[in-house]
Amino acid sequence: LHLLVMRWLDGPSAEELIVRGSGAWAGELAASWLRTAASMRVELGPVFGQGSVLNDVRRSLRAIDEHDGELGREARVLAHTISADPPLESDPIVSNGSFRAEHVLDLGDRPALIDWDAFRRAPAGLDAGMFLAGLSFLAQERPKTTDQAEAARAEFRDGLTGVVHDRALAWYRATALLRLAKFRPGERRWRARATALIAEARGLLG
Repeated sequence: LHLLVMRWLDGPSAEELIVRGSGAWAGELAASWLRTAASMRVELGPVFGQGSVLNDVRRSLRAIDEHDGELGREARVLAHTISADPPLESDPIVSNGSFRAEHVLDLGDRPALIDWDAFRRAPAGLDAGMFLAGLSFLAQERPKTTDQAEAARAEFRDGLTGVVHDRALAWYRATALLRLAKFRPGERRWRARATALIAEARGLLG
């Protein structure tokens, strides 16, 4: 029948919390999920390593290059730097694959996570880097959230002490920023947003 039945998860997303002015709590929720994921031993799901991450980056680069050659060249130079110096790969943990603020829910006493279409196992840095990159994307799309997105970022990073090393986090965050910079048809501010995300990724590796 092609039906999916699931329990309804009733609670605001971390993105909604940020918009409402509760950025720090949004960051703590996301960090608590990753801490729990890192503590579990799960052997199910394909392993998504650095090679797979770089393949995703290359797909994003092609989309950028097709619509803006100058920006595409900048992104390719940065991608070359990223691929030439990856961090040590840590043991994989259960990974959502699309770990962004709109997918983290506040159930009151615990977080929940939706959008598991890319379920996999990957180093903790993959989801951590995507969450941080997603906050930057959100701040670009909704500038009024910038302060609360920063509060979420600070709380999230504090909550990951001992879970993800700083260098690995910077590397995965930079790759996620490049992935989110890809061209999306119909976005009026695409170039400005992509330029800002690429510049942020460059700063992480400087």
